[in-house]
Amino acid sequence: MQWKGVFYHDTLAQSKWFTFYCEHFDTIELNGTFYKFPTAKSLDGWYKKSPANFSFAVKAPRIITHYKKLKT
Repeated sequence: MQWKGVFYHDTLAQSKWFTFYCEHFDTIELNGTFYKFPTAKSLDGWYKKSPANFSFAVKAPRIITHYKKLKT
């Protein structure tokens, strides 16, 4: 919650953070996907709440990047 009080004002409900974020930025990196992939319901909700020109960058899961390690 490092951005609370700095970017998100204290009176803004956490449920409105993503909408507020989209008003200021046009892309977001989903770092949580490194540890656990979000549910289809969560992804669909973010997609529906985001503007048409909004981009999502999804971090590759650690099972690929650290455990399985892609080999050529």
